[in-house]
Amino acid sequence: MSHSRSLPRPALESAGPVLALVGFALALGALVYRTPIRGPLYRPTVLPSRLPLEVAGADPLVVLASVGIGQSWLYLTGLSAALLVAGVLLAAVGSRLGTAFGTLLAGGAAGTLVRVSGCHCGAGSTTYLWELLV
Repeated sequence: MSHSRSLPRPALESAGPVLALVGFALALGALVYRTPIRGPLYRPTVLPSRLPLEVAGADPLVVLASVGIGQSWLYLTGLSAALLVAGVLLAAVGSRLGTAFGTLLAGGAAGTLVRVSGCHCGAGSTTYLWELLV
């Protein structure tokens, strides 16, 4: 008599935080692809100054990261980071529903990245990334 042993499948819940981060990355890639942001990726910066955003008309509480893409700059502000962290934490709760909603919340955080077009010194204009789709 043969016993078939199958390897246990990893639970979806244990991969929840990873799925949320993947959802953020995929949403960010899709948004950048669908918007007129084109050009090489350059100069990623952690904890940049908030001065360029203030000069361009935005008033972020905190700026955590920025990256240049062509003639545009994308800024990860406190709002985007809070939504991303909330999505990852919700996905880590351990339920399938928490994983699904956490992944959606983290993916939605990608739309709240602030884009500064023009000069990175702040002489350009600011919009949320999702607004470029409309």
